[in-house]
Amino acid sequence: MTRAVNNVRLLNLWALLPVIMLQFMLSACTVGKDDSEALASAKTSYESGNYSKAIIELKQILQNNSANTDARQLLARSYLKKGDGISAEKEIKTVLSDKSPTADVQLILMSSWELQGKHKEIVEAYEKGALDSIQPMRVWGVVSHSYLSVEEVEKGTVLAEKMLEKDAESVTALRSLAKAASMRNDDTEALEYLQRALEIDKKDYKVWRDLGSLHVKLEDHGKAVELLKGALSLIDEDDPKQDAYIIKVNLIHLFFHLKRLDESSVYIRELEAQYKKNPYVAYLSGLYDYLKQDYESAVTKLFQAHSVMPNHLPTTLLLGALHFSENNLEQANILLTRYVNQVPTHLQARKLLGEIKLRLDKPKEALALLESGGADSNDDQILTMIGLAASQSGEYSKGIEFLKKAAHVNPSDTRIREELARLYINHGSVDEAISELEDKWEGESSNRDTLLILSYIKKQDFDSARKLSDQLLTREGERPRDLYLRAMIELNSGNRNYARRYFTDAVSKSAEFIPGQLALARMDLEDGRLMAGSDRLNLVLAREPGNVNAMMLLAQISERSGSQKEALAWLEKAIETGKDSWLPRVILARYYLRRKQPEKAAVYLDDKQLRQSDNPAIISLLALIDQQTGHYNQAESTIKKLLDDNPDSEMAYLQLADLQTKRGDLEAARTTLQKLDRKIPLSIKGKLLRYKLELRDRNYQQVETIIEQLLDNDKTRLVGVTLQANYHEARGDIVKAINTLEAEATPKSPFILIQQLSDLYIKNKDAMSAINLLTSWKRSHKNNQQVQLALAIVYQTMGKMNAALKLYSDLLEENPRNIVALNNSALLNFDQDPQKALDQAKLAYEISGNATQSVVDTYAWLTHKSGDTATALKILSTIMDTASDPSILYHYAVMLAESDNVKAAKEVLVTLSKDHADFPESEEAKKLLSEISQIKG
Repeated sequence: MTRAVNNVRLLNLWALLPVIMLQFMLSACTVGKDDSEALASAKTSYESGNYSKAIIELKQILQNNSANTDARQLLARSYLKKGDGISAEKEIKTVLSDKSPTADVQLILMSSWELQGKHKEIVEAYEKGALDSIQPMRVWGVVSHSYLSVEEVEKGTVLAEKMLEKDAESVTALRSLAKAASMRNDDTEALEYLQRALEIDKKDYKVWRDLGSLHVKLEDHGKAVELLKGALSLIDEDDPKQDAYIIKVNLIHLFFHLKRLDESSVYIRELEAQYKKNPYVAYLSGLYDYLKQDYESAVTKLFQAHSVMPNHLPTTLLLGALHFSENNLEQANILLTRYVNQVPTHLQARKLLGEIKLRLDKPKEALALLESGGADSNDDQILTMIGLAASQSGEYSKGIEFLKKAAHVNPSDTRIREELARLYINHGSVDEAISELEDKWEGESSNRDTLLILSYIKKQDFDSARKLSDQLLTREGERPRDLYLRAMIELNSGNRNYARRYFTDAVSKSAEFIPGQLALARMDLEDGRLMAGSDRLNLVLAREPGNVNAMMLLAQISERSGSQKEALAWLEKAIETGKDSWLPRVILARYYLRRKQPEKAAVYLDDKQLRQSDNPAIISLLALIDQQTGHYNQAESTIKKLLDDNPDSEMAYLQLADLQTKRGDLEAARTTLQKLDRKIPLSIKGKLLRYKLELRDRNYQQVETIIEQLLDNDKTRLVGVTLQANYHEARGDIVKAINTLEAEATPKSPFILIQQLSDLYIKNKDAMSAINLLTSWKRSHKNNQQVQLALAIVYQTMGKMNAALKLYSDLLEENPRNIVALNNSALLNFDQDPQKALDQAKLAYEISGNATQSVVDTYAWLTHKSGDTATALKILSTIMDTASDPSILYHYAVMLAESDNVKAAKEVLVTLSKDHADFPESEEAKKLLSEISQIKG
């Protein structure tokens, strides 16, 4: 019963609903009593300064009646009081019509433009007469300021003077005249106008603000702070909020400039509380954190600012700099590239971006960037960076040119001279490096001494290097790095025992000195102490788990130990570190290219970053892969492009000439080498390759021209002498070859020349002259093991076995792991002491592995002669794919025959008889072939 009554009532309500809606709609279309009361309430809120409440009330009125112009005008005025010129303009434009707007509407529109800084619109409206309804003094004040803002100084001045004529105490007019005077750089007159305005009205914050801005221009920053603080104290609640905001922003920038960060933080916190989503406030806060070195917080705030205003260049610059400091180089590159494109004259940003591109291994991009804005600069930093970018791009001549310019601009900057010396050293111009460091450097410097020692080492002037090293060690108290440098002197001069001692001293001073540990591990590897080297490298990895150099040395130890699989695994692990992974990638690629497996090599260079790299070594490998896979045109195209990008690249010319030679295009190879000669006249490798090419084709006139070119230059003269001797020998005139070298042989001559002359004496069957020469040279180079080894070999050639053994014994006493001495002693000792000989041969083999074929052959041959032919055959088989020495081939044939593999032995011997008619064992080889043939017959 109850439910039925309720349903009837519900039906009645639905029947009445259309009537109710109609009444509601009619009431909304009229301005009734409720509208008037709501508008009166909004006016009360406005007049009491509660503009936010007024805005809410007025919006409610306009939702019900959008045609209420009184409410909309009051809403626009409320927005003006809030400093929101955009919303004010939007609202007042709604009430504009074709009829002339009232003075109130014109004033609101002009004020909204004033807040937004739309000075152009104000000027245009004034000149069209669209502001004529407003009280003239108000219009002139605003328009005068707008004229000045659009740099129409005369028009602005005229209006301001017109105001003063009407009101001699117009503060607005005086402020405009002050601004006009300042724009004409008459700051004294500007100051007079503002002082006059301040006398009229000491409580006008705008005068205080203008005075503060003028003192900023005059660089009286302390006074500027005082004035701006005064302006801020005079602002009251009825003044536009934007004015207080701008003054606080200016104060913050002033405090940043004055490094009064704690004072700036007060205003920053106030702005953050008032303007929570304002991106510029976020920028200022981020800048504050940056200056306080709170980089993590700075990045967060600057990213927030950048996401809202991506075109705000100061934010872009600072965020880019922060990413650089955090080593986020790719992100820094993107941001600073954007900034420099917009502000190409900002020198510091250009320098920073250049540095980033260099660190990203993009030297060509860095060079283009720096040259576009600094090639004619007198800024030594820009010139230095151009020099470094050019050298890293393979343009060594340009690199040297710009570093020399930088040194000329700032001759006292030793860092520039360091870079120039390094470039000279890396480019092989050792004499220039020494001149730079000895003659042009003022004062004492460890870095200078280090570079000079490295130059002496490259020049093989070990006496000078030792003398300077002694001074450095005494002066600096035997630092690990100086001990390491001394070890490098001894290592390069052949004194391995002394070198090891100094390396050991370096790591004894500091076990954390990784370069010393790596150097000792490398020596262990070279000396066959594989276990010791492995242990040392594992200690390095315990301290630095991602040390790529240690992993690559462990790879070499694994390979030497016969575990190629483990060696490759170490290189793979080095790639996985992601640190300098291009190097193990390149090593693996070269490994497979040496084994003629270009497909596998390509896998390790199949990396986007590597393939886009400007690194000439990587591009060279890519060309070599194409060459081995038979894509000669592609290989040649790649190398030619490499040459276009690196016109000073000696390596590229040499690789192109080698490719052309292998294709049988000898004329093209000759042309390439001639171009190299014109481009790099001192390219010794280029001249040597061309020398071989011309000598092979018997172009003797060309050969003589090349030799003359080398002889004419002091830097290449000795190379020319050795080639001239080689040329005479090739033409069959061994006496003339000897005479050529004898004319140059002195105690100061490099050993390579002495060695060549000694070999020629032996070939001319004049062993005593060889002995006298080597003995004489040895007197001036007592610690040189090379000459002692050469003497031993001469005695061995002469059949003076005891004399040879004595010298080998002395060498082994000095260095028990001297591979040549071990190998040759083994051959000489076998008849008298087979076990000692076998032990020596085995040790030489363990030290060198498969790297030296003659050592492998000796060990295998003595093992065979000791009765273990099966083991000997296994040892020798490891090198037979690449062996070409006829003695090794003969030994292999003997072992095959002894193992009853007569067919294979005969094949080897037949090849020997065809390709090598004369070698030490040629008679024995013929005899063995005859015996095998009889057996087969």
